[in-house]
This record gives sequence, structure tokens and C-alpha cells, in this order.
Amino acid sequence: MFDVILLMAGNAQRTNLGYNKVFYQILEKPIYLYSLDVFLEMEECARIIIVAKKEEIPLLRSVENNRVLVVEGGPLRQDSVYYGLKHTTQPLILIHDAARPNVKKEDIIKLVAEMKDADGAALGFPVQDTIKEITEEQLQTLERSKLWTIQTPQAIKRDILMSCLSKAQIDQFTAYDDLQLLEKYGYSHLKIVTGSKYNLKVTTMEDMKLAEWMIGEGL
Repeated sequence: MFDVILLMAGNAQRTNLGYNKVFYQILEKPIYLYSLDVFLEMEECARIIIVAKKEEIPLLRSVENNRVLVVEGGPLRQDSVYYGLKHTTQPLILIHDAARPNVKKEDIIKLVAEMKDADGAALGFPVQDTIKEITEEQLQTLERSKLWTIQTPQAIKRDILMSCLSKAQIDQFTAYDDLQLLEKYGYSHLKIVTGSKYNLKVTTMEDMKLAEWMIGEGL
């Protein structure tokens, strides 16, 4: 069994919508509901904690039930994870960005299975483009076979996540993603689980159109 922290307290400024992008409707359904419904379909999911902006909580009251709780988020993603974590009880926590509407149940199952012998794991997909690092001194091509695009959900054991978040608060350390917290504080049993390249994070209006096409095509 696991609990889910569903994050949707971000600013979403790059869409230029004038409101939170997760409320944008794709095929007459708000973006955040796509991933919420996937988790609700899973018997292994005990509870879902939606972390939202204070002013948007009233918009989410209709989805609350005995398995779904809506709580207020913080100024940073990391703060929102912490606020959501306080309301969880299961030993395994999955953290997912509500702006990824096309996550697949089968990939979540694979991710959870890998946690039998790991401290943390994340869905990801191998980088297919050539990546170059630019510095003031030189242009360097990175080894593509070692690079992955990291997605969510990310799965972490609850006690480890709580410990790392508490240490990060003391150290004033802000991670790019949840697994980086574990990297920072010495946890080495971490895994990347191959997911789908269609598990897109909606950031721009172009992403919106791409997500609508993918969902419409069942990809």
C-alpha cells in the first residue's frame, strides 16, 4: 500500500492562462483529474493528499472523500511535499506532479515493485537527443547513454523522505526533485524505472496541445 502526494500549488506562469494550468480542460476534463483518477483506480493506493494553493482549495472540495484530502501548499515545491507528507500514514509515498496528466497505471505498478529493495525510485525515460553542457571555458558533449529525463511519480519510503526534508530545512537546501534529497543525504539505493515518453509535464500552451493529442489518441 502507498499514499500519494499530488502537487498542484505551483504558479504555472509559462502557460499565460491567468489561472492554474492544472484546471485547464483537456477533452472537457481538468488536467489534474487525469492523474487523480489513475491513482483512485488502484487498490494499492490508500490515500491521496492534494496539495494546492489556499485560494484554490474551495475549487477542489468536490473531489474530497475518504481517500482524497486537500491541504494547503507552501511557497516552494519542496515545502508542499512536506506539508502533504504530514498527512500521510503509509510506509511508501508516491509524489506526483498534477501537471503530468498522462501517467499510466502500468508504469506506477512497475515503480512500486522496484521499491522492494530501494530507498527511492522515479519514473524516467532515456535521453534521445544529444546534450551539450555550456560553460564559459568550453562546450562539452555529455555521454547520452548515461542521461535520463526524470519524471513523476517518484517513490520514497516515508521515514526517509521525512528525515531528508527535515535536514534540508535546517541546511536551507532546495532540491530539483525528490530523489535529489536522497542523493544529498547519502542514500544510494535509488532506481530509475523506465516509463513512457508520453508522461509529459504540461508547462506551455504547446504542451497543452500535445497532451490533448496524446490523450485523445490513447498514447
